[in-house]
Amino acid sequence: MNPAMQSSADEKADNAVQHRTFSRVSRESLGDEMVYVKHHLPWGGRDNMELVKTHLAEEVALLEQIQISKDFGPRLGKLRLVDYQLESAKIITREVPGEDLYSLFSKGRSQVAVPPFLAGKWLSKLQAIDPGSISFAERASRPPSLVDYCDIRVDRIRQQGYPWPDEPTRRHLMNWLEDSEKEDAADCRVVSHGDYGPGNLIWGNGVLTPIDFASCGLDHRLLDLSYFIHHLELLGMYFPWKRYPVSAWSKAILRGYGMPEANSVRIFRAMMVRHQLSRLNKNLQETSKRLRSKVHNAWIRNQLKTRIIQAIHA
Repeated sequence: MNPAMQSSADEKADNAVQHRTFSRVSRESLGDEMVYVKHHLPWGGRDNMELVKTHLAEEVALLEQIQISKDFGPRLGKLRLVDYQLESAKIITREVPGEDLYSLFSKGRSQVAVPPFLAGKWLSKLQAIDPGSISFAERASRPPSLVDYCDIRVDRIRQQGYPWPDEPTRRHLMNWLEDSEKEDAADCRVVSHGDYGPGNLIWGNGVLTPIDFASCGLDHRLLDLSYFIHHLELLGMYFPWKRYPVSAWSKAILRGYGMPEANSVRIFRAMMVRHQLSRLNKNLQETSKRLRSKVHNAWIRNQLKTRIIQAIHA
């Protein structure tokens, strides 16, 4: 890559992370109950505390909207807000009894279909919340288009020396993503969890409860759904010898969400490509001295590349 292209890629990547925050969480006792205390913190020293407080205020506002919503049924749990302190960017929520879906899925039982079905149901209720009820700030970490987001990831992939995609393939990929966005007649922003993966969904006593809304905001309606399914597919990639029933779990969440034929929808496949490019970028950053791990990582990269190619040529 020539210096001008390198500079452009660096600038885009810098703009894409300049307003991210992260959090530190601890489990503590409060009276006779257990709670989780989360402190919002700046990302890499880039952000000031005012932005961090803005993120916290958004999370609190969303939790309050979830509490007053009557759409969530008895099996769709609500994370209970105990207290928050805006000045110190701290939020306290009640502990949710149970185990996260990663732990549940790791047992590999094919009959575990109810939790992912409820995950789809829960997500549909979240998206029914009026976006105007919460003043979400614009995120520089969320580029305005799918094409921009994926273009940044491809820049990073190529900068790390990975030979794919070459320029003709890249142009085809970006054109396909652009056409996918244009064909998305229902393109609109809805309330998004932002990190709707199996690790942030707790299953206990027959109730499914999502936690950790630190990444909440407004985003594409299929972002959270595709993100969840992408992480299911990663389980199959990282642990192929366990033969997880990924297809059955994916079908369950799609039924719960009310979109059983999602795989035939072009914009859904485009969202999956977004996640796969992001994972390919992360995989290239993983280093190991063990030959077995290197071979496995190379196999995962090939799996991701194959799925992307299949999506854009379907």
